[in-house]
Amino acid sequence: MPNQKRSNNISLTRPTKKNNNNNLDNDQQEVLQWVELGSNKTSWVWKHFDVKTDGRAYCRYKILKNGVEEECNYSCIYNSQTSTQQYHLNSIHKEFEKKEKKVSIIFLLLLFMY
Repeated sequence: MPNQKRSNNISLTRPTKKNNNNNLDNDQQEVLQWVELGSNKTSWVWKHFDVKTDGRAYCRYKILKNGVEEECNYSCIYNSQTSTQQYHLNSIHKEFEKKEKKVSIIFLLLLFMY
Protein backbone atom coordinates (compact mmCIF):
# COMPACT_ATOMS: atom_id res chain seq x y z
CA MET A 1 0.00 0.00 0.00
CA PRO A 2 2.65 2.55 -0.91
CA ASN A 3 1.62 6.22 -0.80
CA GLN A 4 -2.14 5.73 -0.54
CA LYS A 5 -4.14 8.76 0.54
CA ARG A 6 -6.88 8.78 3.13
CA SER A 7 -9.75 11.17 3.07
CA ASN A 8 -8.11 13.34 5.75
CA ASN A 9 -4.98 13.81 3.57
CA ILE A 10 -2.72 11.62 5.75
CA SER A 11 -0.16 9.82 3.64
CA LEU A 12 0.08 6.09 4.34
CA THR A 13 3.49 4.68 3.54
CA ARG A 14 5.45 1.65 4.56
CA PRO A 15 7.70 2.27 7.48
CA THR A 16 11.30 2.56 6.46
CA LYS A 17 14.05 0.68 8.22
CA LYS A 18 15.99 3.06 10.40
CA ASN A 19 19.73 2.94 10.21
CA ASN A 20 21.32 3.86 13.52
CA ASN A 21 24.86 4.31 12.25
CA ASN A 22 24.33 8.05 11.57
CA ASN A 23 25.80 7.72 8.05
CA LEU A 24 29.20 6.56 9.31
CA ASP A 25 31.17 3.72 7.79
CA ASN A 26 31.85 0.73 10.04
CA ASP A 27 35.50 1.73 10.49
CA GLN A 28 34.46 5.27 11.49
CA GLN A 29 32.14 4.12 14.28
CA GLU A 30 33.38 4.25 17.85
CA VAL A 31 35.02 1.06 19.03
CA LEU A 32 33.20 -0.22 22.10
CA GLN A 33 35.25 -0.50 25.28
CA TRP A 34 34.63 -2.45 28.47
CA VAL A 35 33.49 -0.29 31.40
CA GLU A 36 34.87 -0.77 34.92
CA LEU A 37 31.94 -1.98 37.05
CA GLY A 38 33.18 -0.81 40.41
CA SER A 39 32.23 -2.21 43.78
CA ASN A 40 28.58 -1.13 43.69
CA LYS A 41 27.57 -4.15 41.57
CA THR A 42 26.61 -6.68 44.22
CA SER A 43 24.38 -9.07 42.25
CA TRP A 44 25.71 -12.55 41.50
CA VAL A 45 25.10 -12.04 37.75
CA TRP A 46 28.09 -9.68 37.50
CA LYS A 47 30.35 -12.72 37.81
CA HIS A 48 29.23 -13.53 34.24
CA PHE A 49 28.34 -10.12 32.73
CA ASP A 50 30.29 -6.97 31.92
CA VAL A 51 29.17 -3.63 30.46
CA LYS A 52 30.49 -1.87 27.38
CA THR A 53 30.37 1.83 26.53
CA ASP A 54 27.15 1.34 24.54
CA GLY A 55 25.31 0.73 27.85
CA ARG A 56 24.65 -2.94 27.14
CA ALA A 57 25.52 -5.84 29.43
CA TYR A 58 27.38 -8.67 27.65
CA CYS A 59 27.44 -12.27 28.84
CA ARG A 60 31.02 -13.50 29.31
CA TYR A 61 29.98 -17.03 30.26
CA LYS A 62 32.39 -19.52 28.71
CA ILE A 63 30.80 -22.10 26.38
CA LEU A 64 32.39 -24.88 24.35
CA LYS A 65 31.83 -24.65 20.57
CA ASN A 66 33.50 -27.22 18.32
CA GLY A 67 36.10 -27.94 20.97
CA VAL A 68 36.97 -24.25 21.41
CA GLU A 69 36.05 -22.26 24.51
CA GLU A 70 34.25 -19.01 23.57
CA GLU A 71 32.29 -16.32 25.38
CA CYS A 72 28.52 -16.37 24.99
CA ASN A 73 28.36 -12.63 24.03
CA TYR A 74 24.59 -12.36 24.58
CA SER A 75 23.80 -8.70 25.17
CA CYS A 76 20.91 -6.81 26.68
CA ILE A 77 20.14 -3.26 27.75
CA TYR A 78 21.17 -2.60 31.34
CA ASN A 79 19.76 0.31 33.33
CA SER A 80 19.51 -0.70 36.96
CA GLN A 81 17.95 -4.15 37.24
CA THR A 82 19.61 -7.47 36.55
CA SER A 83 16.50 -9.60 35.96
CA THR A 84 17.17 -10.00 32.22
CA GLN A 85 20.73 -11.13 32.86
CA GLN A 86 19.53 -13.52 35.58
CA TYR A 87 16.88 -14.98 33.25
CA HIS A 88 19.51 -15.52 30.54
CA LEU A 89 21.88 -17.30 32.94
CA ASN A 90 19.05 -19.45 34.35
CA SER A 91 17.45 -20.47 31.06
CA ILE A 92 20.43 -20.70 28.68
CA HIS A 93 23.39 -21.66 30.87
CA LYS A 94 21.44 -23.35 33.72
CA GLU A 95 23.40 -21.18 36.15
CA PHE A 96 21.57 -20.18 39.33
CA GLU A 97 22.32 -18.00 42.33
CA LYS A 98 24.13 -20.03 44.92
CA LYS A 99 22.72 -19.40 48.37
CA GLU A 100 25.33 -19.66 51.06
CA LYS A 101 24.32 -21.77 53.99
CA LYS A 102 24.89 -19.66 57.05
CA VAL A 103 25.50 -21.52 60.23
CA SER A 104 24.63 -19.42 63.21
CA ILE A 105 27.10 -18.97 66.00
CA ILE A 106 24.43 -19.94 68.51
CA PHE A 107 23.97 -23.29 66.76
CA LEU A 108 27.72 -23.92 66.88
CA LEU A 109 27.85 -23.06 70.59
CA LEU A 110 24.96 -25.38 71.36
CA LEU A 111 26.59 -28.12 69.32
CA PHE A 112 29.84 -27.88 71.26
CA MET A 113 28.13 -27.55 74.63
CA TYR A 114 26.47 -30.96 74.39
